[in-house]
Amino acid sequence: MKRTPVGAILIAGLAQLVATPAQAAPEANPVTALLAALIRGKGVNVVSKTKVDHGRGVYYTLNLDGMVGFGPQGEIASDTSQHLQARPLRPD
Repeated sequence: MKRTPVGAILIAGLAQLVATPAQAAPEANPVTALLAALIRGKGVNVVSKTKVDHGRGVYYTLNLDGMVGFGPQGEIASDTSQHLQARPLRPD
């Protein structure tokens, strides 16, 4: 009767010694994760923000937000919106 709990404790202790530490885990590949999400019959949300600085206080910001759907041949539908904002140089 007393052997079962002792055996369970020993197995749990050995499992902790054999377990791989988190630092040794392989890094996730973002390209593989993206390709896994781009499959037929699925859609993905797209969000992008770009800022272009031309110097002297002149810059543009472009925001993109929407969704892209995929079919057997690739992209079949998209619903996106863009917002462009320009900040011109102001005279002092």
